[in-house]
Amino acid sequence: MEDLHACSCCLLRPPEKGLKVMYKHLGKTEIYCDMLRDCFNINLSMGNEECGICEVCVVRLRDASDFKQQVQRSQAELRAQLTGAIAASNKLKIKLEKALEDETIIRDIKVEKSAVEMADGEVVSGIGCIPCR
Repeated sequence: MEDLHACSCCLLRPPEKGLKVMYKHLGKTEIYCDMLRDCFNINLSMGNEECGICEVCVVRLRDASDFKQQVQRSQAELRAQLTGAIAASNKLKIKLEKALEDETIIRDIKVEKSAVEMADGEVVSGIGCIPCR
């Protein structure tokens, strides 16, 4: 890779690894041009088949890729928790009993929809009963 002049990502240092070459790091396979596309939706110009990346940019790319995967896992977990909470609230049971003479009777029940917006913009609605006043 000595014919390359600079890292394709920073243009500051000489490239140490190829962008299209498959590497193993901590048991995971890495292809840096694929990681750039998956993480940032960036397709590097591959006019020169020997484009490369420096080790500093490799470390930064791994960090960015790991962070993106962490956020995706967290959002999936939050969605699952929210779905479970909504499902549990939909199982609300109302028991009607005849009021005793000295009890106040609430005659009207108003049903309101509430919406929760998730970080990815998805809106989930739930229904709750609120006594009218």
